[in-house]
Amino acid sequence: MSKNNKTEPKKISSVSEIENVETYFLDMFGLLWDGNKFYDGTLDFLKSLKESGKKIILLSNATVLREPFIQSQAKKGLIAGCHYDDVITSGEAFCHVLNQGFFEKITGKKEYKYFVLGTENKLMFEKVSEHQTDIINQADCVYLSGFGAVVPEEGERIFKEYAALLNPIIQKKIPIVCANPDLTFMSHGKQVLVQGSLGRYAEEMGADIHWFGKPYKYIFDYALEKTKAQKETSIMVGDTVETDVLGGSHAGLKTLLVTKTGITGDILSQGGSLDMLYQKNNVQPTYITDQFSCLSLNFKIRRNHVRASSLASKKILCL
Repeated sequence: MSKNNKTEPKKISSVSEIENVETYFLDMFGLLWDGNKFYDGTLDFLKSLKESGKKIILLSNATVLREPFIQSQAKKGLIAGCHYDDVITSGEAFCHVLNQGFFEKITGKKEYKYFVLGTENKLMFEKVSEHQTDIINQADCVYLSGFGAVVPEEGERIFKEYAALLNPIIQKKIPIVCANPDLTFMSHGKQVLVQGSLGRYAEEMGADIHWFGKPYKYIFDYALEKTKAQKETSIMVGDTVETDVLGGSHAGLKTLLVTKTGITGDILSQGGSLDMLYQKNNVQPTYITDQFSCLSLNFKIRRNHVRASSLASKKILCL
């Protein structure tokens, strides 16, 4: 644990132990979704939390825009207005500055060319599409997009392939943009590389790289402004120390780390420790708990005025 932090994270089992919080910023992968399905009890838990009067904002490093994200989650059963109030994605945050001339700024050119390394996202680049090139060596800047991998072996193969393509770009100091700082995501119980790992590689090789998404400041500023949430009464909840806890803490939010699901759950299951993660990132959460949807719901539901005792007696089953 960092010697600079004197207060131990408080382990909680109930929502009532989270003090003075009105807005919940929730990570998606590893907190609500395991890469294959929602964790047990998640949808009922979110619905009850929202009905209690809390504002629930999904804050994801997904590199897609808001509406496609909402539509894709609705197909899985996660419904805007029922389970959460709004969503902020790193793709949306990046697109906001992209449409204000970000590529012009980092390249110093009005007639720039950009190259997308990874899966296409035409909707995000719709307003600048005339600047796209299909030849990486002609690019004035490179955007790191998704790998599209679902198993570790596929992710490792794509990483090596893309790193080879990126090496000349790094050497030429051509600007690189990564809008998903996550190094991996959990898929069927295993960590799979995503574009954040390629961005980290490029950064370590001395690249001129520009980051969007957690833990970087812009996405939190953007989320707080767009949702009108107050940082003093907001909490960031997630499964990683280096993105969710670090970013939320630096933004002035309280933080809650889950330790039995997602990335942290996987690290701990392989012999890692929370102290190791805290020391590595020089930060620690305000609260910790095993699994988000296993927190007891002992509060009033404003919609129908159900008392806390009746909800608490019906704890969500967590296997």
